[in-house]
Formats: sequence, C-alpha cells, structure tokens
Amino acid sequence: MEHRSDRILEDLSRAQEALHESQRRLGEITTVESTPPTIAAPGWEWAQELADSVGPILAQIEGVVGSGLGFRIVDGAVTSDPCVSVYVTRKYSAVTLARRHEEQIPPKVRDNKGRVLPTDVVAVGRLERQRYSGASIGTSLKGRGRTKGTIGAFAKDLDGAGVVGITAMHVSGLQEYPYANAPQVPITAPSLRDAPGAQTYGYLLRGTMKGIDAATFSLAPGSGGALPGASRPWIRGWRPMVYPSDAGTPVRLYGAQSGVQHGVIVNPGVALPDLNLDVAILASISTQRGDSGAALIDASGLVLGFLVGSFKTKSGWGPGYLRVFSPAQLVLKRLRCLIP
Repeated sequence: MEHRSDRILEDLSRAQEALHESQRRLGEITTVESTPPTIAAPGWEWAQELADSVGPILAQIEGVVGSGLGFRIVDGAVTSDPCVSVYVTRKYSAVTLARRHEEQIPPKVRDNKGRVLPTDVVAVGRLERQRYSGASIGTSLKGRGRTKGTIGAFAKDLDGAGVVGITAMHVSGLQEYPYANAPQVPITAPSLRDAPGAQTYGYLLRGTMKGIDAATFSLAPGSGGALPGASRPWIRGWRPMVYPSDAGTPVRLYGAQSGVQHGVIVNPGVALPDLNLDVAILASISTQRGDSGAALIDASGLVLGFLVGSFKTKSGWGPGYLRVFSPAQLVLKRLRCLIP
C-alpha cells in the first residue's frame, strides 16, 4: 500500500511539473498583439464561438451584467460541467419574471450545427472597484478626492518610457489619460490618504476604463527601490487564459491592504459589457479596498490579470469572494508595455 501511495505521489508531482512547464512555454510563445486574452483548447473552439455569439443577445436581457464560457456552479462550488455562465445583478424565479413581464434567460443555447450548451445563471450583485484603503500608491486631483491602490507589476514601456508600474486606472480618479491639455498627474508613495506629505514616486503615463481598467505610470528620477511587496520576485512573465484547463487553477496576488492572498480561477474569460469590460477573469480570492491593480499570478509565476474590484450583493459579498480582473493580454496591449 505504501509503495502504491509513493507511485501516486510521484505521478502527481510529475503532472504538476508538466503543467507548470506547459504554462511557461505558453507564456514564451504568445505575444500581446496576436494572442487573444482567452484561448479555447482544441475541441472547445465551437463552445467558445457559441458563447461569444450569444453574449450580445444575452446582454440585452434586463439585469444581465455579462456572460462567457464557463462551468456550472452548484452550491457555491465550480463543477466540471461546461456551460454559458450568465451573470446577473439579482436572480428571480420564472414566476416572478412572468409576473413582471420580463424576459427569461433561455435554459440552453445552440449553434447552427445543433450543438448545445446549457446556461447557468449566477447572481453577483454590483461591482465595487477596490481603491481607497491601505498603505499604497495614490493621487490627489482637485475635486476628485485622494485615491489609493496597488502596484501590480513593473513592465517595459514599448514607447521608450523605460520601466513603468501597472495599477488600476480608477486609482487615478480619471476615466482616460492622456487627453487634450492633460495636466501631469503625480503618483505618490504611499498614498496621500496615509501620508499627506508623501513623496512623488512617478507620473501617470497612460490608462483607460474603456474595455479594461488599468494604467501605467513612469518612475520619477531618484524614486529608488520599489514599494514593499511591489517588486514581485515570483513574477516571471505573463500568459493568456486557457479554457477549460484554467478553471480551478490556483492563483495568488499581493494587495497593498491584504498582503499575499491565495485563491482559484472561476471563469477564465467573461464579457462584462454592462461594466465596460471587454473581457474579465473571475477568481475566488479574498481582497480589500486598496488592493486595486494587484496582479493575479499562477503557480508558474506568470501574470494572468490585474484586479479591478469585487462583486457585492445586498446581503454581503458576492459568491465565493468573486473578484474581477482585467486580463494581462488586454492590459499590456492597450497600455503598450510588456512584462519580460
């Protein structure tokens, strides 16, 4: 019995190492320009195409926040049953919807070849973008208050600005940057909420809340070393998400408020047009206000995405501490930078 257990553990160890090696190789061969944020594995392309095609239709139904190819959630746990996950602000019974004369989400969808996927309706409440608390970076713009967030990673700017930091755009208090006659926006470390006389650590370079929620900032001359925890020794690059293998993938992040947290991927790629996010990664992981911009990292040290916020229901936090991340591929492409 003991020898059999040893063989099983050896097989498990080899399988884990093979997975990590495959993830590293995927990170090496993919590029920001040519790789989509989520890749469907061979045999699953039709399911991805079906989920993408019905997404705009489902988005027109009252209360639908977004949808994407995922796995059915039963009693708060993610199963291995593929489906089109439909995320709503609140879940109503068929009787209630009929009484209110509101359209119901179809129980299944099919493509033009007759292939079928069931739908799974998940109530998530509203999205809360997680800035404001914790010893972190921040800005102070007139009339916009003092904001705070986390440096997710450092990257190389492709337009010659050198090393830049990546965080969430909403930390800046702006929707888009730069714009016509835009003022220089200093990034302080720590935030001015924690230290009113904090030194300027860098300057906002570019960012947007259209399709993603992310920004880069250049480092000020003489800013010195990174903030505590911001120089992530475990970051070894980035990679896109993969369906179905990334569902349930162990992940971690470092938030300025929460420190190191561990969790798992719930949905590798979901469109959230109602929240102005083209594609988002959903993960079950604990975060707090002040963690916005934190990098989501897999066991191979590859960045998967950057924290936007969390879903919150009227009764409390969303299912399984469901957190929302902008995919690394979209962030790096839109912000013109690269994590080596």
